[in-house]
Amino acid sequence: MWPGNLHLQNVSSRAAHWREYFSRHFGATCLEINELTDMSSWSRSSDVSCALVTGPPNENVTLGQLSAKNVRFLVMKYDWDPSIAFSTYHETIQPGATSQLLLDDFVAYAAGRKPLNPNTNFVLEVFGSAKIPDFTLYHRCADPICKAAALKLILEDLELRCVHDLSTNYNTDLLQDDTNEHVFSSGETCPEYSCGCLGYQSPLEVVHQKLLAQGHSVQAVQADYPEKGTKTQLSQVTRRMNEATLRHMRGEPELGASWWSCHWQPVTAVGVPLLLLACCGIYVTLACRYPKRWGTWFWRYLEGWRRNRAAAERGAQRGREEARRYLAAERGDFHSAGPGVAPPPMQVPPNGPMGYQNQFQKFTATE
Repeated sequence: MWPGNLHLQNVSSRAAHWREYFSRHFGATCLEINELTDMSSWSRSSDVSCALVTGPPNENVTLGQLSAKNVRFLVMKYDWDPSIAFSTYHETIQPGATSQLLLDDFVAYAAGRKPLNPNTNFVLEVFGSAKIPDFTLYHRCADPICKAAALKLILEDLELRCVHDLSTNYNTDLLQDDTNEHVFSSGETCPEYSCGCLGYQSPLEVVHQKLLAQGHSVQAVQADYPEKGTKTQLSQVTRRMNEATLRHMRGEPELGASWWSCHWQPVTAVGVPLLLLACCGIYVTLACRYPKRWGTWFWRYLEGWRRNRAAAERGAQRGREEARRYLAAERGDFHSAGPGVAPPPMQVPPNGPMGYQNQFQKFTATE
C-alpha cells in the first residue's frame, strides 16, 4: 500500500502516522524493511503480517520469503525516497498530459537526458490529471473577443476531461496486452542465432530495456484505473517486464526472431516452383522408364495425336496429288497428270473459254 491519497496537513508526519495506525491495527509494531534488514533473524512465522518499507534492503527480499514469514501487507513510504524508488511523476508533465508526452518523459530518463543516481529503482506512473485552469490572460482581456480567444486557448491547453477518459487513452497507448504485435524496437543487440530482434509489445518495455542497460531497474508500474481502455492488460505488461529483468540478471540475450520467421517468404517463393519441377521431372522419368505402369493416359493421348496427325498428313498429300493431276489434265499434259487420267470433254464453260483457268488461277499459283 502506498498512502498517497491522504490529504494530511503535515506531510512530514505521514510516515509516523501510518506507522502508528498499523501498529494499533495489528496489535504490534510492524516489521521494518531497510538496509539493515536481516530476514534470517526473523522468526519462522512473524507475529505480525505487516511490514513498513523505509529503505532498500541489503539483500534481495522476494515475495516468497515474505509469504513464508507470514508478511502479507507492505506499506511503502508516502514520499518515494530516491534510495527506494524514483517516481516518474512530475507535476508539470502529468496534468493534462497526452500519452506521447508521458512516453517522452519516460524515454528522457531511459536515454539518460535526465540525471539519475547510479542503480536507481523506478516507478513508472502511467496516469495524469486535469490541469487547474489559468484565467490570467482572460482577466487581462478588456473586450469580449479577446476573452473568447483566451477561453479557447484555455480549453485547448488544459484538455479538461474526465480522469476515466485520460486513463483510457494512457492504458490503450502504453499498456498493450499479449495479443499485440512485436512492433516496438529498443535497438539492442540481437542473439547470434536470430535474423533480427522481435521487438516488444509495448513502448514501456523499450524504456525498461534502456533503463536496464544503464544499470537501473523498474520496480513498479502504476496505472490509474487500469481496467479502462481496449488493451489494458497491466498484469501482462509487468509479467513481460519481469521476464526481461530475469533474462538480464541471468545474462541471457533478449528474444530474437528465428531464421525461418525472416526467410520463409523467399524460401517459399523459390522452393515451391523447384519442388513442382522436381515432381514433374520424376514423373516424366517414371513414365518413360515404365510406360505401361506410369503415364498410360499420356501415352494413349500421344498415340491418338500421332494417328490424327498422320491421317491429316495423308489426306493433305492425297488432296495435293489430285489437284496436281486435275490441273495437268486442264493443260492437256496427260503425261504429267499420271496414268489413267482421261482428257476432259470439250465444252465451253459458262464464263467463257478461260473460265476454268480464271477459277483455278489462284489455286494454280499457290500450287
